[in-house]
Amino acid sequence: MQLVVKVQSASDIITNSSSELFSVRSDLSKSELLSLLKGVNSKFRYKGDWYKLPKEEQIKYDHNTGMGGILEIRTFDDIYKECLKWVPDNKKRLYTKEICSLQYEEPLEELEKRLEISIDEGFSHTIDWILGNLYIVDCDSPCVKNKEGRVLKVLNWDEEDYVVDDNGNKIEE
Repeated sequence: MQLVVKVQSASDIITNSSSELFSVRSDLSKSELLSLLKGVNSKFRYKGDWYKLPKEEQIKYDHNTGMGGILEIRTFDDIYKECLKWVPDNKKRLYTKEICSLQYEEPLEELEKRLEISIDEGFSHTIDWILGNLYIVDCDSPCVKNKEGRVLKVLNWDEEDYVVDDNGNKIEE
């Protein structure tokens, strides 16, 4: 699941390699946000033998699906450096951050304010906490947003994005 966290001084993205991407507004640094999310996630982790836990009890906890990153955070600089690894050495000087940013709708200045957070989609309680407590402004899976653009809920992949009014009613576009 991917979540993008847009912060005032640095925007953060939360990702899970298997599904979604969210952007959150926050003034937390990369390390502060990671520490916060690890603390939240630890409250939802089952400490015993997962397979001995009855199914009706398992839904109370986050679990590792093995589908992607557990919980990692990257900046746009990290993303740029990762992309740069795929560029031939004799072309690296040509592949600037500006060129890398062309794959995104947002300008480079906004991208440099982001953090990308990888989170396992099985961490549903942590993801719910994120949606309820951080200002999520983007998601790469279908989602419900309010008029201001805040992501309120992640939808199933077979559903379409939609916007709701202040009362939670779907706004027809």
